[in-house]
Amino acid sequence: MAILYKNAKTLCQQLASTITDTHTGLSFFIIPHHDGQRHDALTIEASNFSGHKAEQFMRRIISNTRLKEDNTSFLGSAVAFEQGFLGLYYKSLRISLLTVNIDQYEDLNELKCDLYHHLWLALAKDDEIKKAEHGGQHEHHKYPLKMDKMELTLRNLKADIFSVLMQTFENIPNAPLEMGKLRALQTIKAEATHRPAFYAYPLAMEACQFLLNDLNRFPMSQSGQITLALKLTEDVAATVSAESIESWWEFAEPAATMAWLDYSEAEILSACVNSGLDPLIRANGILLQEILDVPSLSPKDLQYVYNSFGDKDVIRDLHVEKSDESFEEALKQGIKTSSNRPFLDEALIQNERLSQGKALGWTATALQASAKAFDKALKSGRTPEQAARLEYEGVKSHEDWDTLEQLSLDILAARQDGATTTLQSVMEHYEDNEDYRNILQSFEQTLKDPAYAKTLSIDPAPQAPAAAPQGPAPQAPQQELGPKVAAAPAAPGMGGMGGMGGSAPLRATKPLGQNDQAESLPEQKTQEEADS
Repeated sequence: MAILYKNAKTLCQQLASTITDTHTGLSFFIIPHHDGQRHDALTIEASNFSGHKAEQFMRRIISNTRLKEDNTSFLGSAVAFEQGFLGLYYKSLRISLLTVNIDQYEDLNELKCDLYHHLWLALAKDDEIKKAEHGGQHEHHKYPLKMDKMELTLRNLKADIFSVLMQTFENIPNAPLEMGKLRALQTIKAEATHRPAFYAYPLAMEACQFLLNDLNRFPMSQSGQITLALKLTEDVAATVSAESIESWWEFAEPAATMAWLDYSEAEILSACVNSGLDPLIRANGILLQEILDVPSLSPKDLQYVYNSFGDKDVIRDLHVEKSDESFEEALKQGIKTSSNRPFLDEALIQNERLSQGKALGWTATALQASAKAFDKALKSGRTPEQAARLEYEGVKSHEDWDTLEQLSLDILAARQDGATTTLQSVMEHYEDNEDYRNILQSFEQTLKDPAYAKTLSIDPAPQAPAAAPQGPAPQAPQQELGPKVAAAPAAPGMGGMGGMGGSAPLRATKPLGQNDQAESLPEQKTQEEADS
């Protein structure tokens, strides 16, 4: 059911007022809006901080050209400093701005889940500013805009914990478990621009549940709830060790790869559990099976699965097996129809799959060479089967699985960052890359194939994966790797961190396309930065 704007506005204004009243020097704004109306809402709200010493800095944040999407966001904090009595000290005057797209949510409870997540980000940033102020760094200190992998993961973890605590204080049922389900599902679903490796809340879910079960409940004001939730957030987060977070990364990144290869939840989690990995990594797979109630598959069920958690030699052998199977099937159909078309059709399918990052069983170059040999033998009256097989074996021997897999990972990384990849865009992106030359030549041959042109007139353009279930996700730095697909309006959980997966950086002279938008962590401006 749609949320009424007036209800969302009342909620946001009350919360913003509470924060402003309890944080000296801070003017806090939470602005609700509908899809496509954030700019208008910001323009109207700007009049409320007219005359504030940090007004011009906040206007720069608002006008930032990177802020094109309408997702719920903590836009940032603008800071100005003024001298105290006789110039003996400085105090900061701050504006923090958070926007809420009410059309992302089904009800107010969903909105609160996301709102409290972003509220923690805003309060954490304000706390950093005040610490810098107290340290005398009011003129030259640059508030950190970039975080390392551990800092980002901990930040997101605390934001999730804070959200769960605030929801529970407001008697929203099953908040710890619902957040756990959200983050668990996002880990094994393909969701553009979202990096599940940086959302490790499932590791803290049990601690949250224990704490809340033992907590004595008593009536509290909203400011009291916030104060207590901030303290308890630190306590719960402290139960998650750095080693546990590192094992989460080693679990989430291969899981994301398999998700983008369209494997099911059961296949991904069972692949992890049945692997020979470190017990801590496998424990994450078991944890998610329990949270999501996903059945476990046997090793036999996984024998034809590209197991990102598995032995690389096993994957290589499976690749060869599937490549040979595709050739044999094309050969069978070619003999049956006395045509080389089955080889070219299979090569076309494999190249289209590879343009989406799916490399297992790819042998298009050898299939195209076999098609040529098969056709030539037919026309000359020779045995086409022998000619095709000899050509296939000869060309296949020069194919390198490691190079092919690396291209696959590069393409998957670009798709995770929101790119829509095609044969043409991949060719253009890697046109100067000698490692991929043979593969790109196969792509070029497919592009010239009349049958491919026919598929373009019939099939719709490649679509980005459907967004995962709704939930909070903070903005994070993104690497521009391809054209951005506009985030689905119904999915607030689209924050992400590009370039942090296991694949190497893209080696190319041209991007896969144009980015519509690239969000980063909200910027905090000092007087000196703003004047520069």
